[in-house]
Order: sequence, then C-alpha cells, then structure tokens
Amino acid sequence: MTLVTAGASAACATLALMKTLTFCAVALTLCSFAGAQSKPADPPAPIKIPVSLESRDTLRAAIHKQDLDDKQISDLTAQFAQMQNQAQTKMQGLQADKEKWSKLIEAEKKQAFVNAKLDPAKYDLDSETMEFSAKLPAEAKK
Repeated sequence: MTLVTAGASAACATLALMKTLTFCAVALTLCSFAGAQSKPADPPAPIKIPVSLESRDTLRAAIHKQDLDDKQISDLTAQFAQMQNQAQTKMQGLQADKEKWSKLIEAEKKQAFVNAKLDPAKYDLDSETMEFSAKLPAEAKK
C-alpha cells in the first residue's frame, strides 16, 4: 500500500466515522424531540388585554349594583322564609284553638239541653239568638 492509498483509506475511515457520528447525533436529536412531543404540551399563556378605564368604571359600577340587588334579594328571601314560618306557626295555633273551641261549643250545647231538660232530637238550639225551637216533624224523624 502506498502512502496515498493509506492516506485515502484513513480519510475514508474518518469520513465513515464522521457519517456514523452525524447519524447518531441526528438520531438522538430526533429521539429527544419525539420524547418531548409525547408529553402533553403546556397550553399557551392567554393573551390579556386590559379594559379601558372608562369601560372599567362603568363595568365595576354595574357589578356593584348587581351585588347590591343580589344582597337585597337574599335578605328578602330570608325575611319571606321567616314570615312564612311565623304565619305557619300562627296558622297551626289558630287551627288548634278552633278545634278546642268547637269541642267546647258542643259540650256547652249538650249542657244547655241538659239544663233546659230538653231532648236534642226534638229541639234545635240557635247559637245566634240563644233560643231553643221545636224541630219540624220531618226534621225530628231524621
């Protein structure tokens, strides 16, 4: 082998080694890109554009008024629920009183018949005039 051939051979071997190294470097780079792409990508940061000062003031004022209305609605809802509970309690008390008075009235009517020595089958008691009256013959048979 001559020196030229030996030099060419060494040059070819160096070139082949460089090609192999380049291929490996490219392969490693591609693998690192592939690995990076397999992870979920972070979403891009949203673009924030500030609201103009004049719009900001009117928007804040409207939001504030809506918040006040929401508070009033909430307060009225609570008051309504409280009033409803109070009315329900009052209604239950009145119904209980009505039942108690109905029983007392019936007991007092019976006692009025006993005191007058009258037969409830033959006489009616008018609660307005507080008078007994004889039942008509058709009513007395019922």
